[in-house]
Amino acid sequence: MGDAEARVVGAGDVISVNGKEITLAPIDMKQLYELQRAALSYYKREYLSTYAENLDLLPKKQASGLLEAKLEEVAKWDSSNLPLKMSFDIRNFEVTDKLKKRLEGIYGDIPDGQSAKTAVLSTALDSGEIKPEEVERLTGKKPRRVRIPYDMWWVTAVFDGMVAFVHASVSVNSQGITRDEVGRWPLAKVMEAARVVESLTAPVLGNT
Repeated sequence: MGDAEARVVGAGDVISVNGKEITLAPIDMKQLYELQRAALSYYKREYLSTYAENLDLLPKKQASGLLEAKLEEVAKWDSSNLPLKMSFDIRNFEVTDKLKKRLEGIYGDIPDGQSAKTAVLSTALDSGEIKPEEVERLTGKKPRRVRIPYDMWWVTAVFDGMVAFVHASVSVNSQGITRDEVGRWPLAKVMEAARVVESLTAPVLGNT
């Protein structure tokens, strides 16, 4: 059985978290749909929060009417209303010691493995915690920008999304790990796991 085929049938990858081996498996379309719904809910909340903040300068009565109309509009949104987000292609990107030190200043200790360092860098860029210009200054190479669907950005750049994504993966093999437990993993490990699940799930998406 080839690597891609093994992943499709759920072979997955094993990572170590706090000394315990955890199997990450590709997630199925039903789980992806649930994650997309969760991403949509998150997007709606963030959109309405920003919209409400921008109404502060208007008279209260006018602002209230506009907000009520916007609430009705947003309530009707579905996944087709999700925007594209900017992301970064950092495949084969070398995380130098200087860059690793800068990332640890944001997130704390990062494992030495290349996959962990790359995962943290990717999430830091996607979330805006570090700018591509700073990465270029520290490494001599600038990450390439790409556009990705909002829900895929959410599960690899937003903490709540990463936790939901990883939990969906560990649940495939019924390992008895709750979402709250995943949320208590070291942050760098959550980031790494989310990127592993992303790579595992890609072949599944390619066969649907």
